[in-house]
Amino acid sequence: MIRALALCLLPGAAMSAPLVESLAPPPAAYFPGDELVQELRLTLPPGVSPDPASLPLPGPKDYWLDLRSLRQERRGDQFILFLHWQTFYSAVTADRREVPGLSLRLSDGSLVQAPAFSFIAAPLIPLTDDMSAAQMRPDPPVHTAPGRRIAVLFVAALAAFALSVLGLARHHGTWPFHQRGKRPFTRAARQLRNRSGRGPAEARRLLHRAFDEAAGRVVLSADLAEFLAARPEFQRLSTEISEFFLASDRQFFGVEPAGPPAPEFVSRLSRAERGLL
Repeated sequence: MIRALALCLLPGAAMSAPLVESLAPPPAAYFPGDELVQELRLTLPPGVSPDPASLPLPGPKDYWLDLRSLRQERRGDQFILFLHWQTFYSAVTADRREVPGLSLRLSDGSLVQAPAFSFIAAPLIPLTDDMSAAQMRPDPPVHTAPGRRIAVLFVAALAAFALSVLGLARHHGTWPFHQRGKRPFTRAARQLRNRSGRGPAEARRLLHRAFDEAAGRVVLSADLAEFLAARPEFQRLSTEISEFFLASDRQFFGVEPAGPPAPEFVSRLSRAERGLL
């Protein structure tokens, strides 16, 4: 540390003169953005203190120098000021810069002078050095992506997406499948599930309407052979269909009441209608 002593005599005895001791940072090489801490130790007579209004305010002091902060401590009869300077000087070559001194006023009206200090501003890049190709890093290797494989994967993903959209459109009966055949048994199965509280007669009547819609006319027991010939997808359920119509006939002629159609029977009709049975 560089120590600088300054004595300023106040009116009165010499032993009451204030003493200013400046502990400056070492004058080493500093780069732009580096911080320099200066410590000022003021030994003052009893009852005398630095006037706060005379202390420097943090902020820019020059285009290349800022006072970042100022902190004050008291140790016995000493007042210690810590000044944090920051340099922004961008030197082309090593250059000595000087931080100006401070003039401080004391509470008794006298002035004390804190000395200036200097430091060496170091250049960021020595411009005198010659750059050669050997000092430069080589270009990184270029890794080309396998274009053919990516193209095949893209086409496969696009085809899978198109098939998914077509399957969804077919399931919901939208374009281009909006003209698909009606599914009266599927609709009847859905209605019976959603309205489980309907009576047996109403449930059987709903399923009879599905047979009529599937055949395009009213279907009676005597018409079952013709219906199954026209709709062969229901041939595997011919026995259950015959039993359903026979139970309806017996109820119609007052022989015995018939219960609602079994949900499993309606579900099998729906699957047969969609070609899933």
